Amino acid sequence: MPNPPNSETSLTDSRSQQISLNVDGSSDRENAIEPQVLSPDKPILSSPEESDLQQETLGDLWVNNSHNPLILSALERQENLISNQRSSNIEKNSIALNQVQEAWQDLNRLASELQREISDRQQAQTALQQSEALLQAILDYSTAVISIKDIDGKYLLINRHFENLFHIPKAQIAGKTDSDIFPQDKAATLRENDLAVLQTCSPLSIEEVIPQDDGQHTYISLKFPLCNSQGIAYAVGTISTDVSDLKVAELTLKKAKAQLEIEVEERTQFLRQANELLQFELAARVRGAITVRQMTAQVARHARTVDGILGASLDLIFLVIDREGIHLCQSHRRPSSRHES
Repeated sequence: MPNPPNSETSLTDSRSQQISLNVDGSSDRENAIEPQVLSPDKPILSSPEESDLQQETLGDLWVNNSHNPLILSALERQENLISNQRSSNIEKNSIALNQVQEAWQDLNRLASELQREISDRQQAQTALQQSEALLQAILDYSTAVISIKDIDGKYLLINRHFENLFHIPKAQIAGKTDSDIFPQDKAATLRENDLAVLQTCSPLSIEEVIPQDDGQHTYISLKFPLCNSQGIAYAVGTISTDVSDLKVAELTLKKAKAQLEIEVEERTQFLRQANELLQFELAARVRGAITVRQMTAQVARHARTVDGILGASLDLIFLVIDREGIHLCQSHRRPSSRHES
């Protein structure tokens, strides 16, 4: 049985809670009379049989009807209702607290994931900045002229060598085309070369002549497409190397080669004529040698004839001598024989 409210604080708490009271004592919600708000300043019983209590407040009910079973039953139900409400509130608060804790854990988890994602993005951004700085350093310190243009021919990027040669800073290059920098005929040629790369979507190496402060310069340009993930070209990159000195050396070499070919032809003609003269002289000498050989053979034959004549002459001489000698001997011998006889 509930303890009587012995202080104004209890009445104030009851007033602040404004609890509902079911006056017929039924716990069945379907059969229950619509509850009224219980307050110390307003009546709590309004049934016809309790009309004499309609003007009494909660404090008056307790003081004047402390032994009334109906009042006691109502107060007990009210206390049970308050207790149930408190238990329900505690349970709800516990559930809500668990939900808050779970939500807080989820929030902490999401915060951690978000923090990691932010850290990863910051690291990726730092790496990207370092990569861009490295790429820009490579571009700026390259001796080649490097540029990137979109499919409409507008410049997206240039390197420092491009700036120095054509006197246009990087900050002002965006949106400009070749027509804004070069003469129209040169710009048209450059655009045709870029379109050839975009149409074929393949690299192209070509010789381009570009005007500069000191005259025309010849470049060997390597043009290549830049494609997205679908393989569609969205820009054209160009790396141009100045080969003007090499071109001059090549022309000088061609002139020297042509001059050398002329000299070689002249010397070849001279040698051809000298060879023909030498062949003629050699033929003459061969003919002379043949003549000499023939004459030598004739002389040899004549010599043999002369030798024969000389030999015959000597034989004749010796024969004559022999005959003369015999005759002389016989002449000398005859007188002796005559003397002897």
